[in-house]
Amino acid sequence: MERTPLFYLANLGSEVNRIFTLKEKGLFKDAEGAYARAMSIVEKLLNHPEIEGRTGEIKMLKDYLEQSMKSENAQSLKKEWQGGRVVKKYFALVWGHPKEKGEIVSELARSPKDFRRRMVVRPEKQKNKEIKGKLAITEYKIIKKFRDFSLVEVYPKTGRMHQIRVHMASLGHPVAGDKLYGRSSPFGRSPVGRQFLHAFYLKFSLYDGPLAFEADLPEDLKKALTKLEK
Repeated sequence: MERTPLFYLANLGSEVNRIFTLKEKGLFKDAEGAYARAMSIVEKLLNHPEIEGRTGEIKMLKDYLEQSMKSENAQSLKKEWQGGRVVKKYFALVWGHPKEKGEIVSELARSPKDFRRRMVVRPEKQKNKEIKGKLAITEYKIIKKFRDFSLVEVYPKTGRMHQIRVHMASLGHPVAGDKLYGRSSPFGRSPVGRQFLHAFYLKFSLYDGPLAFEADLPEDLKKALTKLEK
């Protein structure tokens, strides 16, 4: 199957029924989160005093959003995610030098101390026996070593929240720029002002066949690697 850049329009003509594009940093990472936010804005618009006389247009937008989440494409992709058939690979820059390659298998759960964080659950060491985790599996391999960092290719075989960040941190090699799971380092500052974690490969199937996409590193992450080369 031919790999395609991560900019894609399907069925161009009288109708476009699929659009794939790159997600900019800081945006919603899942369709349901983006959908919920969009619907929230639409509801506020419907009740805004300056919208009087144009509610028909807003209701049309609301209907379109609702239908998009019920479409054949959306439902097919949802089944792929739930069935674990979506392949997603990442580049991550991590502190230090982990083993050349490995597989991390653990359970992950929400931290009782900080709702933002996820934690590795170790039943034999867990004081709070009520904390139940979900299985998480991550494979990784080193692509390149720098003095204080390693560029790794990461393949999360399950899709738990913050999975890569938690798993790499559990090895003692957190993702560079990760303020939530990272640590202060004797090596100095991170070479990038945000998390160095980039999804570069995505593969899944819809009702009309398999699709695969690749995305280059963003410019700021490329520059960070260039700095490390010097």
